[in-house]
Amino acid sequence: MQRLITSRMDAYASAAILVYTGLWRDLEEVYERLPSTDADADADADDGPMMRRMTIVRLEISILLDACESLRWRSMLGAGERSALHATLKSVLDTLDVPSARLSRTVLGAAQNQLFESVMTLSANRPEAPAKPSVPSHLPIETLAYA
Repeated sequence: MQRLITSRMDAYASAAILVYTGLWRDLEEVYERLPSTDADADADADDGPMMRRMTIVRLEISILLDACESLRWRSMLGAGERSALHATLKSVLDTLDVPSARLSRTVLGAAQNQLFESVMTLSANRPEAPAKPSVPSHLPIETLAYA
């Protein structure tokens, strides 16, 4: 019985880490396209593809939030797992809920940090997990400053 519980928890942690990692990479794609200074922002103020990508990321998160309440996910995930997943996704979506003109590397970095912290928590709680998961080498310095 304990092995079944452990493998279920491990499956949830693995799936959640995959979701968070995918969202982190999506945000990184937008982060890299954002101007690094206000002076650069004037030149790139109307970057349609970047804003469309950001809209898609927000939509992905909204769909995942809706899925947390679906009958299928209720049958697959425990209440605590759904609650933790929902809380993380809602927090990230709230962080990203800024007008397009105010979207900045700071906002994206804060959202990425929330995802990273959730990955760290899930990794630390997994049975037989390494003490510290490796940090991607391309993690922006600004993002690390918020950790």
